[in-house]
Order: sequence, then structure tokens, then C-alpha cells
Amino acid sequence: MFKLSQDGTKIAKIIAIGLVLSFVLGSFIAFLAIGLLVLFRDENRVITNPSALLSPCDGIILSIDNDVDFTLSDQYQNIKWNKITILNGILDIHVSRMPIKGKIEDIIYSPGESRDKYIYKQNEKISWVIAGDIKCIISHSVDTVFHFVSCKVKRNDILNIGSTYANNVIGATVEVYVPQDLEICVSEGQKMIASETPLIKKLKKSIEENIEERKESKLI
Repeated sequence: MFKLSQDGTKIAKIIAIGLVLSFVLGSFIAFLAIGLLVLFRDENRVITNPSALLSPCDGIILSIDNDVDFTLSDQYQNIKWNKITILNGILDIHVSRMPIKGKIEDIIYSPGESRDKYIYKQNEKISWVIAGDIKCIISHSVDTVFHFVSCKVKRNDILNIGSTYANNVIGATVEVYVPQDLEICVSEGQKMIASETPLIKKLKKSIEENIEERKESKLI
């Protein structure tokens, strides 16, 4: 019968513990890797309304603010906007999609301020100015080195609605700046699905609506 010495028994226990820990750790790493891959999957999303402005990301609406400034570029500071802020959380799909069909007119990067050399950043932002049926600005902000935004487009690219323009690594806060004359059709706390949930249902007025408005203005 095979028999171990006292020291051999101790070594065998250490090896057994090591094997168990290796299995547990390996399983955890594999689970984490699969989870990250799931969060970055580039799904085929059904464009629910191509004439609308759709949510650029999955997440929850944190706030809706009216009559705000976009302060990251002098070119747009004199324009007032309505702003929709969406939290793209750690468990949401991290792929961001074009809310409308349009041209990437500008990409603006703001490094923010470092609060801690190795961990924290403050309001590091990257913004895309999109010109299509309307002009809108999408701004992504992150606060730690574990969060960052990967830009997938360049200036003057022309993209269809629903096309990928960025990835939010481990989530981000996404701000959507839209013209004030457009009617926002979502509310705070509402769940967003990229390329499916409309933020604004109608970007352009129909010919009939324009004619009717002209008639009313003449009567006034």
C-alpha cells in the first residue's frame, strides 16, 4: 500500500489546495472573459423608426435638461440645446450606435482633470458632432482609468443610423444634445435600447405640416 511520509502528506495537501484554487480561479477568469465578450457583442438591432433620433446606447436615462450650453467647443457655445443624459452601466451592452444617419462633422476630445495619477480622472470626455436631418452632439464621459471610450470613426465619415461609432469600456455617461425645437419623447428613469428606443420621434415636419403652419401664421 502506497504511504506518504508526514512531509509528503503536507506537500500533497498543498498541491491539492493549489489545484482547487487554480480550478476556481481559472473558472472565474473564464467566466469574466465570457461576460466581457457578451457586453461587447455587436448585435443586429432592428431600426424601429429611421426618421427618428434613436438612443445611441443601452442604459437608463439619468436626467433631461433644457436650455443648456455645450461648453467643450467655442464653435457651439452660442447655441442652446436640450440634453438627455444616459447611464451606460457596467452590465449594459457597451457598443454605441449612430442615433441618426449623418456625417461626423467633428470629434472633440477633452482630457478632463486628474484627481489621482493611477485611478481617478474627472470628466474625461469625447464628443461627436453629427450632421444629418438635424445637428446633434453625443458626448461620452468617464471617471476612472478602468473606464474609457474607444472611438471607431473619424471626421467626415458618413454613417447610417444604427452604425457603430464607439465602444464604452466598462460603461460611461452618455449625453445627447439636441435642438430645442424638437420634442423629446422619453422620461427620466426610462430604459434605453440602442437603435430601438426613440428619443425624438420626428426630426422633420411633413410638407402638409409646413403648409398648415404657414396658413396659421398668415391668419395671425
